[in-house]
Amino acid sequence: MRKICHQKPLLGQQVNWTHPLARGLVGCWVINEGSGSSLLDLTNNNNGDITYGDWGSGDEGFVLKDTDRIWVSMGNSDLFDVADHTIVCKMRADTTDRKALVGKGPASLGNCSYGLWLNATTLELYWYQNVTGHENVLSGLDATVGSWYFCAVAVEDVSNVLRFRLNDLTSVKTKPDTIVPNASDFHVGYDNSTQYKFNGEIEFLYFWNRALSAEEMARLYREPYAMFEWPRMWAVVAAPTSLPPTSLPPTSLPPTSLPPTSLPPTSLPPTSLPPTSLPPTSLAPTSLPPTSLPPTTPVVTTLAPLTTIGPTTLAPTPAPTTPSPFPFLRRGHNFLGVSVRPKWH
Repeated sequence: MRKICHQKPLLGQQVNWTHPLARGLVGCWVINEGSGSSLLDLTNNNNGDITYGDWGSGDEGFVLKDTDRIWVSMGNSDLFDVADHTIVCKMRADTTDRKALVGKGPASLGNCSYGLWLNATTLELYWYQNVTGHENVLSGLDATVGSWYFCAVAVEDVSNVLRFRLNDLTSVKTKPDTIVPNASDFHVGYDNSTQYKFNGEIEFLYFWNRALSAEEMARLYREPYAMFEWPRMWAVVAAPTSLPPTSLPPTSLPPTSLPPTSLPPTSLPPTSLPPTSLPPTSLAPTSLPPTSLPPTTPVVTTLAPLTTIGPTTLAPTPAPTTPSPFPFLRRGHNFLGVSVRPKWH
């Protein structure tokens, strides 16, 4: 599965300006519109006007293509008149003739035009610069017709260094004279019906106002849309942690002695209340009318004479008779039949 930063961003997706590769990015044409006559610059600086070129599909989405020539002008801007800069694009060439990939100013202008070109026959990537005449710096890196290539050049103007990259191949060369501003347009392809025109396909184009390092160019080759990558939010649930018991040494605190507090005696002034005089209360005598009760007639209760009950004689209760365990014995005889009656003396 491809990384998300190797897939062409959707139309409307913005550059993550906090990404390290977004620093100094002043031209970003992803070519993901799919229709129309303009290439949107996602840095909001310079949209491109398509004069020649049709829409097609490539490895990662929409591409701009033409079997005859591609010509897109981004206009004349001071953003492209810089000493140190980097140009990056992805392309596929249809033929082996000399081609202008991207640059500023046409080949006929003798006022410091510059650009990234492909040489005839071998499609060798090279740097084109015209100050007082053509000064080409060959990279030694050759392309092949019909194959896709990541093409890049980083320019260090003061130190006169050119760093080339063609897919995973790299080289470092010496740059000619210092680049000076000019009034020409920055463009893709070349507006000429007979020579230097680019026929093939373009997938994206970037321009930085600084020279990218070799490491940054290598990352862009692996992840050409890395500056569109945004950080993801992850929810991490930690496993419960079992900690060994902690034994702390006893803490001995010195005794604290507080000085005695002496408060001054409090003297309250005596309180004198004025005497209270109540007026005497005089109650009027109460006269009750005499109460007359009716006479009471006593009630006499006559009791009946007592009844005399004679003595009561209770009959004796016979004792219960227990049958003898030896019924064959007569009363008063033993086992031998001898009388055992008591003798009286």
